[in-house]
Amino acid sequence: EIFSISEAISQGHIRAQPLPVEGSSLSSTTTTANGQETIGTTNIKRGTVKETKTYTLKSAIHPRTRKEIPIRQGKIE
Repeated sequence: EIFSISEAISQGHIRAQPLPVEGSSLSSTTTTANGQETIGTTNIKRGTVKETKTYTLKSAIHPRTRKEIPIRQGKIE
């Protein structure tokens, strides 16, 4: 099953910390020295307000064991 970052966070599959909005890029990913990823996304729809959300991904939840794992150990299967 594929989720957007916001959906995965709201459903508890990913732990993330919201960051203040600074830029207006369409999509960006950076990896810090400790393996955490910062992802920025922008959603633009006709007749709506542009919204940018930026997160620092902290960890993921393993789908079978439900244990918390570091982002760098998670992978898409």
